[in-house]
Amino acid sequence: MTMKQPVKKGFSLIEIMIALFVLIIGIIATITLVTESVQQTRLSRDALIAASLAQEGTELVRNVRDANASSVFFNNKFGNTPVGEIFGTPFPNGAGDCRVEPRIGSGNLDLPEFQCGSVNNNNARLRLNSISGNAIYQHSGSGAYSGYSRKIVLGNPRTSGGELKSIDVTSIVTWGNASISGMDKDDCSIDAFCVQDSTTLTTWIIRD
Repeated sequence: MTMKQPVKKGFSLIEIMIALFVLIIGIIATITLVTESVQQTRLSRDALIAASLAQEGTELVRNVRDANASSVFFNNKFGNTPVGEIFGTPFPNGAGDCRVEPRIGSGNLDLPEFQCGSVNNNNARLRLNSISGNAIYQHSGSGAYSGYSRKIVLGNPRTSGGELKSIDVTSIVTWGNASISGMDKDDCSIDAFCVQDSTTLTTWIIRD
Protein backbone atom coordinates (compact mmCIF):
# COMPACT_ATOMS: atom_id res chain seq x y z
CA MET A 1 0.00 0.00 0.00
CA THR A 2 1.46 3.30 -1.09
CA MET A 3 1.17 6.17 1.40
CA LYS A 4 0.46 9.63 0.06
CA GLN A 5 2.81 12.38 1.09
CA PRO A 6 1.05 15.40 2.60
CA VAL A 7 0.92 18.32 0.23
CA LYS A 8 2.76 21.40 1.55
CA LYS A 9 0.91 24.56 0.71
CA GLY A 10 2.82 27.86 0.30
CA PHE A 11 1.61 31.43 0.62
CA SER A 12 -0.65 32.66 -2.07
CA LEU A 13 0.17 35.81 -4.01
CA ILE A 14 -2.62 37.68 -2.25
CA GLU A 15 -1.25 36.77 1.17
CA ILE A 16 2.22 37.95 0.19
CA MET A 17 0.84 41.23 -1.11
CA ILE A 18 -1.14 41.80 2.09
CA ALA A 19 1.95 41.08 4.21
CA LEU A 20 4.05 43.49 2.14
CA PHE A 21 1.35 46.15 2.40
CA VAL A 22 1.25 45.87 6.20
CA LEU A 23 5.07 45.98 6.35
CA ILE A 24 5.25 49.07 4.14
CA ILE A 25 2.58 50.86 6.20
CA GLY A 26 4.59 50.13 9.35
CA ILE A 27 7.82 51.43 7.80
CA ILE A 28 6.14 54.61 6.54
CA ALA A 29 4.57 55.26 9.94
CA THR A 30 7.92 54.81 11.66
CA ILE A 31 9.72 57.13 9.23
CA THR A 32 6.98 59.75 9.61
CA LEU A 33 7.18 59.57 13.40
CA VAL A 34 10.97 59.91 13.38
CA THR A 35 10.83 62.81 10.90
CA GLU A 36 8.24 64.69 12.95
CA SER A 37 10.25 64.09 16.10
CA VAL A 38 13.39 65.51 14.48
CA GLN A 39 11.46 68.54 13.20
CA GLN A 40 9.95 69.23 16.62
CA THR A 41 13.37 68.92 18.24
CA ARG A 42 14.84 71.37 15.74
CA LEU A 43 11.93 73.78 16.25
CA SER A 44 12.33 73.62 20.02
CA ARG A 45 16.08 74.27 19.70
CA ASP A 46 15.57 77.22 17.34
CA ALA A 47 12.83 78.70 19.54
CA LEU A 48 15.03 78.39 22.65
CA ILE A 49 17.93 80.21 20.98
CA ALA A 50 15.56 82.85 19.61
CA ALA A 51 14.03 83.39 23.07
CA SER A 52 17.52 83.93 24.53
CA LEU A 53 18.34 86.45 21.79
CA ALA A 54 15.04 88.27 22.35
CA GLN A 55 15.72 88.54 26.08
CA GLU A 56 19.27 89.69 25.33
CA GLY A 57 17.81 92.47 23.17
CA THR A 58 15.71 93.97 25.96
CA GLU A 59 18.59 93.64 28.43
CA LEU A 60 20.98 95.44 26.06
CA VAL A 61 18.54 98.34 25.75
CA ARG A 62 18.25 98.37 29.55
CA ASN A 63 22.06 98.53 29.74
CA VAL A 64 22.03 101.59 27.47
CA ARG A 65 19.47 103.26 29.72
CA ASP A 66 21.43 102.38 32.87
CA ALA A 67 24.76 103.54 31.45
CA ASN A 68 23.35 106.90 30.42
CA ALA A 69 21.55 107.35 33.72
CA SER A 70 24.77 106.56 35.59
CA SER A 71 26.64 109.12 33.48
CA VAL A 72 24.05 111.73 34.38
CA PHE A 73 24.29 110.83 38.07
CA PHE A 74 28.07 110.80 38.40
CA ASN A 75 28.51 113.98 36.38
CA ASN A 76 25.79 115.85 38.28
CA LYS A 77 24.00 116.64 35.04
CA PHE A 78 20.50 116.32 36.47
CA GLY A 79 19.58 119.88 35.82
CA ASN A 80 20.46 120.17 32.14
CA THR A 81 20.17 116.66 30.70
CA PRO A 82 17.03 115.79 28.72
CA VAL A 83 15.37 112.65 30.02
CA GLY A 84 15.44 111.23 26.48
CA GLU A 85 19.24 111.35 26.62
CA ILE A 86 19.14 109.25 29.76
CA PHE A 87 17.60 106.47 27.70
CA GLY A 88 20.47 106.51 25.27
CA THR A 89 21.71 108.32 22.20
CA PRO A 90 19.86 108.24 19.95
CA PHE A 91 16.72 107.28 21.84
CA PRO A 92 13.68 108.69 19.99
CA ASN A 93 10.84 110.36 21.82
CA GLY A 94 8.32 108.15 20.08
CA ALA A 95 7.70 104.75 18.59
CA GLY A 96 10.18 103.26 16.16
CA ASP A 97 12.34 100.29 15.19
CA CYS A 98 15.92 99.94 16.37
CA ARG A 99 18.89 97.61 16.38
CA VAL A 100 21.03 96.79 19.38
CA GLU A 101 24.09 94.56 19.68
CA PRO A 102 26.83 93.89 22.21
CA ARG A 103 30.23 95.47 21.61
CA ILE A 104 33.26 93.56 22.79
CA GLY A 105 36.69 95.15 23.03
CA SER A 106 35.47 98.41 21.53
CA GLY A 107 37.33 100.56 24.02
CA ASN A 108 34.06 102.34 24.87
CA LEU A 109 33.30 100.51 28.10
CA ASP A 110 31.79 97.81 25.88
CA LEU A 111 28.45 99.63 25.87
CA PRO A 112 25.88 98.16 23.48
CA GLU A 113 25.59 99.64 20.01
CA PHE A 114 22.11 101.15 19.80
CA GLN A 115 20.78 102.55 16.52
CA CYS A 116 17.25 103.53 15.60
CA GLY A 117 15.87 104.03 12.12
CA SER A 118 15.02 101.76 9.22
CA VAL A 119 15.20 98.07 10.10
CA ASN A 120 14.85 95.55 7.27
CA ASN A 121 15.52 91.91 6.52
CA ASN A 122 19.13 92.64 5.61
CA ASN A 123 20.41 94.85 8.43
CA ALA A 124 18.43 92.98 11.10
CA ARG A 125 20.34 89.75 10.48
CA LEU A 126 22.47 88.47 13.32
CA ARG A 127 25.93 87.16 12.50
CA LEU A 128 27.75 84.68 14.70
CA ASN A 129 31.14 86.29 15.33
CA SER A 130 34.04 84.77 17.22
CA ILE A 131 35.58 87.35 19.57
CA SER A 132 38.29 86.37 22.03
CA GLY A 133 37.20 82.78 21.74
CA ASN A 134 33.55 83.61 22.45
CA ALA A 135 30.64 83.24 20.03
CA ILE A 136 28.78 86.57 19.92
CA TYR A 137 25.60 87.37 17.98
CA GLN A 138 25.97 90.78 16.29
CA HIS A 139 24.43 92.63 13.36
CA SER A 140 27.87 93.70 12.20
CA GLY A 141 31.05 91.70 11.72
CA SER A 142 32.33 89.11 9.26
CA GLY A 143 30.81 86.03 10.84
CA ALA A 144 28.38 83.77 9.02
CA TYR A 145 24.66 84.54 9.11
CA SER A 146 23.25 82.67 12.10
CA GLY A 147 19.76 82.26 10.66
CA TYR A 148 18.29 84.67 13.23
CA SER A 149 17.20 88.30 12.87
CA ARG A 150 16.34 90.79 15.61
CA LYS A 151 14.76 94.20 15.91
CA ILE A 152 13.82 96.37 18.87
CA VAL A 153 10.39 97.97 18.74
CA LEU A 154 9.83 101.08 20.87
CA GLY A 155 6.25 102.02 21.59
CA ASN A 156 3.78 103.76 23.86
CA PRO A 157 6.10 106.60 24.93
CA ARG A 158 4.92 108.43 28.03
CA THR A 159 6.01 112.01 28.56
CA SER A 160 5.61 114.66 31.22
CA GLY A 161 6.49 118.29 30.74
CA GLY A 162 7.64 117.52 27.23
CA GLU A 163 10.19 114.96 28.40
CA LEU A 164 10.20 111.22 27.88
CA LYS A 165 9.52 109.41 31.16
CA SER A 166 9.02 105.80 30.10
CA ILE A 167 8.67 103.68 27.00
CA ASP A 168 7.76 100.10 26.10
CA VAL A 169 10.55 97.99 24.62
CA THR A 170 9.84 94.81 22.65
CA SER A 171 12.62 92.64 21.27
CA ILE A 172 11.45 90.53 18.29
CA VAL A 173 13.53 87.65 16.91
CA THR A 174 12.70 85.61 13.81
CA TRP A 175 14.40 82.67 12.17
CA GLY A 176 14.10 80.49 9.08
CA ASN A 177 12.21 82.13 6.24
CA ALA A 178 10.23 84.49 8.47
CA SER A 179 10.42 88.15 7.44
CA ILE A 180 11.21 90.52 10.28
CA SER A 181 10.47 93.69 8.30
CA GLY A 182 6.70 93.46 8.63
CA MET A 183 6.64 91.42 11.83
CA ASP A 184 4.89 93.07 14.79
CA LYS A 185 3.98 91.96 18.28
CA ASP A 186 0.54 90.72 17.31
CA ASP A 187 1.82 88.50 14.49
CA CYS A 188 4.82 87.11 16.37
CA SER A 189 4.35 83.47 17.42
CA ILE A 190 6.17 80.14 17.35
CA ASP A 191 4.06 79.07 14.38
CA ALA A 192 5.38 82.15 12.53
CA PHE A 193 8.96 81.30 13.59
CA CYS A 194 9.05 84.32 15.86
CA VAL A 195 9.47 85.00 19.58
CA GLN A 196 9.44 88.24 21.55
CA ASP A 197 10.39 89.69 24.91
CA SER A 198 8.89 92.88 26.30
CA THR A 199 9.55 95.28 29.14
CA THR A 200 8.86 98.88 30.14
CA LEU A 201 11.80 101.17 30.87
CA THR A 202 11.57 104.30 32.98
CA THR A 203 14.10 107.02 33.75
CA TRP A 204 14.35 106.01 37.45
CA ILE A 205 15.89 109.44 38.02
CA ILE A 206 14.20 112.00 40.27
CA ARG A 207 15.07 115.58 39.53
CA ASP A 208 15.30 118.18 42.28
